[in-house]
Amino acid sequence: MGGGRGGQPQQSLVSILNAAGGNFQAFQPGSGLKPDVLVVTQRYPVPQRIQPNSIATPDGTAGAFRLTFLVDGEKRAERNVRQLELALPDGGTPDPNVPMTAGYTVLFEGQYMPNADGNYNFKIEGPTKADDQLSFKVDGKEVQVGADGTATVQLFNGVPAQLAISMTKKTAQRFNVLCFPPNGNSVDVNAVVELAKAGTQVIVLNDVENWAPTIAAANGKLKYLGNFRLGNNWVGGQYFCKDHPVFDGFLKPAVLDYAFDAAVSNPRSAIIMEGDEELIAGAWHSLGCRMGTAIGRAKTGSGSFFYSTLGLTNYNDPVCRRLLFNLIEYAAGRDRSDIVDRRND
Repeated sequence: MGGGRGGQPQQSLVSILNAAGGNFQAFQPGSGLKPDVLVVTQRYPVPQRIQPNSIATPDGTAGAFRLTFLVDGEKRAERNVRQLELALPDGGTPDPNVPMTAGYTVLFEGQYMPNADGNYNFKIEGPTKADDQLSFKVDGKEVQVGADGTATVQLFNGVPAQLAISMTKKTAQRFNVLCFPPNGNSVDVNAVVELAKAGTQVIVLNDVENWAPTIAAANGKLKYLGNFRLGNNWVGGQYFCKDHPVFDGFLKPAVLDYAFDAAVSNPRSAIIMEGDEELIAGAWHSLGCRMGTAIGRAKTGSGSFFYSTLGLTNYNDPVCRRLLFNLIEYAAGRDRSDIVDRRND
């Protein structure tokens, strides 16, 4: 079987799994390997605001970008801004010198200073590529923007890149530019999705609420409808499971008891998926009578994504360890009888 991902938690997980009779190794994208099972513990990459200390206007003024409003290609207003974000008024004009509620062009221009070599993913929020004529240029060259508003650019530490990001407003109510810089502590999402499509069984143990939209899109028949926390006190909630191999060794089907609750993550949480999902363990929250997923499976190509909002990275706890082993065995389609007596849980 293929193995986990991450820094220190990754090494701990790999050693624990191998001590229990597994055949796991740390996995690196680009290795050419296609693991049977991939356990993902690295964090999902989160976009960051572009900080003033990494930008400058085209004429070199540090700490700002130039924001320009144009009508039919003619400049109507211009100012420097410290953040690449703009709230566009609904039914109002964006500037006293732009007497229009739509049809004008918004242009951010300036220098961006990378602090590391690698691929930078710029996320453009608000405008849509089709409706708002979105454009992203680096050093004068047009860069393709995906349907999700993301543009990927290879940049180099200390080498400034001239950015020009524009849209012609039609429907957008905001125009924000965020950045995913290269980060060795976050996962290569696209690489993981491609592995799942090719047949790998992927198990996601962290940041499930951030992974969920990606998982739903990769499945094609799922919708992610958000997440919620389970109450701990008078506004309570509970986890429950069905009769499923992941819960071998536990009472099932059942509402999961206090000993189980004490082992899993705090705060307790769940996600809401609608559509083509296998529910393995669920969650209920009394306020609003919410129901959601604690452990689920979504088929993706010839593989699957398994995901858990429970604290199964608490490897030293026997409850979490047993559940994690069960989940890996089920994902791998293994006959549990050949390893159950080798597992010290």
